[in-house]
Formats: sequence, C-alpha cells, structure tokens
Amino acid sequence: MDRGHLRRCPHRSNDNRLDWTASAADNRHQRGPNPARSGVAASLGTFATAQVDVPAGGGFGGGVIHYPTDTGPDRFGAVAIAPGYTARWAAEGAWKGP
Repeated sequence: MDRGHLRRCPHRSNDNRLDWTASAADNRHQRGPNPARSGVAASLGTFATAQVDVPAGGGFGGGVIHYPTDTGPDRFGAVAIAPGYTARWAAEGAWKGP
C-alpha cells in the first residue's frame, strides 16, 4: 500500500514492530473540528449555510440546495439526496436540511 501522502508518525505495535500512521491534522480534506457526538446530534453544523429553493418542472418535483456561505480558500464536496419515486420531500427529506 502506498502511504507516501501520509506524514510519517512511527509508533510501536503490540509485537514491537514500528508502524506508520497518519494524524487527523494530515487529512487535507477535513474541514472544521473532529466529529463529536454533540456535533452529530446538533440541528446545525459548524459552518454557516444558505439555501436556494428549486421550483418543480420537467418531471422533477423541485427541491432545496443547501450550500456553505464562506469556504475561504477551500473547496467542499457535494452530496445530492433525492426522496424515493413516490415520496415527498416534506415527509422524507426535510430532516436532512442544512
């Protein structure tokens, strides 16, 4: 396994061999603090967001786009969530909001 992108942090394993691992600070994709139970249970995350309502049209029932308002010099990934074929957003998707 190529681990060249990880900062080398040796430590001794149980059988006294050196092992190389990466710390969370080495994760170039992480944004904000490490996840914690309180953050997962919170109604809002650690980043400010805004939303845009998308009207229905062309066989699509519309939706809501939530996005960060300040990413600084960083980029964020995107996730698209759609309710099932006969589902309604108010019943199945609204809880996934910002």
